[in-house]
Amino acid sequence: MPYIYVHTLAGSGSQSTVDGIGTSASFYVPTGVCVDYTGTYLYVNDCCGSYPPRRIVLSSGEVSSILSGTSSWSYNWGLACDGSGGIFISSFYYNLIYYASLSSIQTSGGSASIVAGSASYSYGSTDSSTGTSALFLNPLYISLDSSNSYLYIPDTGNGHVRKMSTSSAYAVTTIAALSGVWSVVVDSSHIYAVTQEGYVIYRELLSSCTGSSFSMSTVYAGSGSQGYSDGPLTSASFYYLYSLSIDSQSNLYVIDYAAVRLVNKNTSSVSTLAGLAPTSGYVDGQGSSARFNSQYGGYVGLSSRSDPSTLFVSDYNNNRIRNISCISGFKLFFGSCVSTSGK
Repeated sequence: MPYIYVHTLAGSGSQSTVDGIGTSASFYVPTGVCVDYTGTYLYVNDCCGSYPPRRIVLSSGEVSSILSGTSSWSYNWGLACDGSGGIFISSFYYNLIYYASLSSIQTSGGSASIVAGSASYSYGSTDSSTGTSALFLNPLYISLDSSNSYLYIPDTGNGHVRKMSTSSAYAVTTIAALSGVWSVVVDSSHIYAVTQEGYVIYRELLSSCTGSSFSMSTVYAGSGSQGYSDGPLTSASFYYLYSLSIDSQSNLYVIDYAAVRLVNKNTSSVSTLAGLAPTSGYVDGQGSSARFNSQYGGYVGLSSRSDPSTLFVSDYNNNRIRNISCISGFKLFFGSCVSTSGK
């Protein structure tokens, strides 16, 4: 796609957790990312160890660690920013959902609270009207609905899609069954999910259809054959899907091994925005000339759900945060570069 450009926002490529400015900082296998509601900060999980989340000041590239007062981090994976400056975090290893308010994030030595899952790090598939009585098994890429009323949780180890209320007492319910689910998002009428079988799956979001007997099985995008061809939704192929995010027009952004792909609802098609699956590497550059190395993970964060003019990619194996936008004079507008001059 013309005019789209990838550059490195932060990260030296070294696998460590050094704070600093831009490429002088380092990450330890970044996974979930999200932009705060003001567009000021990008939050990042360093997944593979006992590390707290990181915060990047988007205007300067300054990287710092936050929530250092929480002692039980282990394999933080999913990350979701709410409308009040707080963040939800999923722990793949401890089977927990944490929440940190804006005041906790801004406080030196601040901590996050467990809002769902057992503090004894038990695992299971128990629903509960009280979040801390619910049980999970390996929750991955979490997401919020547009009103921030519910957190949607891919309970990967159980093969379930779960829903958690974001108000106390953080009630957790199972809403669907889907084997191999890694990532879930919703719009006003549908649930969308990715599985590593090479499909984007969707189903009507019906409040009466809950529980593990509600199976998600309708293919929204993907032919089912491994590949990386663009085209109509169910004719296009994916190489190895990991995660998805959604904008206000219900377009989906997916990490596909070493590429960022767009599942465009408006055109009912799949296109490649940047990178080229399955060719991995590390190259900043235009469109398909850029290279990512997001095998086994990675996530696309949107600058805004309503105005996704910049995409932020956690480049999993490169230990970097990448930025996808348009060259000067153009703006990324729901997956396409449009002229800012109106011509």
